[in-house]
Amino acid sequence: MSLAQGTYSVPSFTGTGPATLRHMLDRFPADTLRPGDVIVTNDPWMGTGHLYDINVMAPVFRRGRLCGYSMSITHLPDIGGRGFSATARSIYEEGLRLPVSRLVSAGAPNRELLDLIRTNVRVPDHVVGDLNANVTCNAVAGRLLLEFMEEYDIEDLVPLSRQILELSERAMRDRIRDIPDGRYDHRIQIEGEDAPIALACSVTIEGERVQIDFSGTDPAIDFGINVPLCYTRAFAAYAVKCLTTPMIPNNEGSFAPITVSAPAGASSTPSRPSRRGSPHRRPLRDPARHGRPRPGGRPRRARGRRHAEPHELPGAPSERARRIEHLLRVRRLRGPRESRRRGLHAVPVQHDLDADRDLGGADRHHHRAEGAARRFGRGGAEPRRRRPGARHQERQRASDDRLVPRRRTEFEPLGLRGASRASDASIG
Repeated sequence: MSLAQGTYSVPSFTGTGPATLRHMLDRFPADTLRPGDVIVTNDPWMGTGHLYDINVMAPVFRRGRLCGYSMSITHLPDIGGRGFSATARSIYEEGLRLPVSRLVSAGAPNRELLDLIRTNVRVPDHVVGDLNANVTCNAVAGRLLLEFMEEYDIEDLVPLSRQILELSERAMRDRIRDIPDGRYDHRIQIEGEDAPIALACSVTIEGERVQIDFSGTDPAIDFGINVPLCYTRAFAAYAVKCLTTPMIPNNEGSFAPITVSAPAGASSTPSRPSRRGSPHRRPLRDPARHGRPRPGGRPRRARGRRHAEPHELPGAPSERARRIEHLLRVRRLRGPRESRRRGLHAVPVQHDLDADRDLGGADRHHHRAEGAARRFGRGGAEPRRRRPGARHQERQRASDDRLVPRRRTEFEPLGLRGASRASDASIG
């Protein structure tokens, strides 16, 4: 049973952990796991839908007894193959697929598996570095769980887990009961490679249960816009969750009243080894704007000149100029320290003058006039200013660095034998 899931995530990860964990325990039963083990897989049909997502699990032991599992799921920078593309015709072209495997065994990294990964990716240091981050994430989660159990003197999480799941399930069922019973059908066409693809869905509400069925969806095609059932189920559950209990954290109890089904071999449930490439699904198109689809061919684009947007009219500031103005205004209001904290430190104060030189025509004159009006009043003139030299820029960077104090964070052992700091826990 899934007790808790991080609130900061993406819809495709919603509720996928329990199913992935069951696949892992089928390969490595609980009685074969030891402290310091780390299990991984990126199989799309077991995980979250495509090879770039790596699922990393670590068992949590307390006083020699298995009390739970921690799992982290992240998107790797590369997995080999054709790369982040929708052009592959099968899963084998997409990249390296890892079955359920031991990445770390009793604290000892699996060097053969790491060498295999390094050999098949374009940026091996980045990929192995991310795997280290997953291992650290699981170690921190396990440590916090043990601290929680120690603080409240909990020997077994099962009674607490059942109570949390029952409350979450009851809240979900109560909100579903407020929706009128009935069947709600919808069908749309999305852009395919050679012809439009039909995506059909029917939602049946019966009392306190929701049945979502994707029967009527077109079969999978040989391009990367198919999604496995785990991905389909995650997005369907996400939609129901947003409509019912969005403020309750995700756990398995919240999704107990929701059932998702789809016909085998459809684009929402492709069979192995179909190309899935879930993040590459095409955006929806309006036939009234883009023309009717050609029989057996790609949709025809609508003819005619595109109407200009308001910010594209002559004399109006460009999107880049308006973006720079917004960032500068935020920086002045919040101050440099708050701006750095919010990720705005990449836009220096002098950037507006530099941008003026790059902007052309009416954009340049409009932007410079507005800047002068802000600084010196409507009748003022802007003085000539020189760009800061390299020495000044170096002093400015040093000053900005002092605004955000740096400190070294010491971590508890990461479940790897002999590791006392995060730097000692490298698996690569």
